[in-house]
Amino acid sequence: MIYMLDTNAVSNAAMNRGKVRETMLGHSPSNIFVSNIVLAELMYGFAKKSRPTLQATTEALLSTMTVLDWDDSVSDVYPAFRVGIEAKGRSLSYMDMLIAAHAHSIGAILVSSDAGMHNALADKAVDWY
Repeated sequence: MIYMLDTNAVSNAAMNRGKVRETMLGHSPSNIFVSNIVLAELMYGFAKKSRPTLQATTEALLSTMTVLDWDDSVSDVYPAFRVGIEAKGRSLSYMDMLIAAHAHSIGAILVSSDAGMHNALADKAVDWY
């Protein structure tokens, strides 16, 4: 099974909150991914509020994972994925929808502590917190 961590999962792992980091260690690093959209959100957070120690810890953590680019294959999957979520009466923020679609495009389980993600994705999301 492969996993894609969302922004809060990476943040929780970097801050050693919950059991995210511990759970990650139980999986092969080759099975854990991060979307470059998550990377952008994290970097935005550090630009907004300087936290050099946390940024260094986060960057070190990210260096152990594969950061996947949003490419044409994800763009091809996104419309039907979003329509499917919305047809169920569910909604996500735009960034969360992009991250969820990215995970879906590679067949990954999304790791998130966001209840909205779990509501929208059902069995395609897991909380390691």
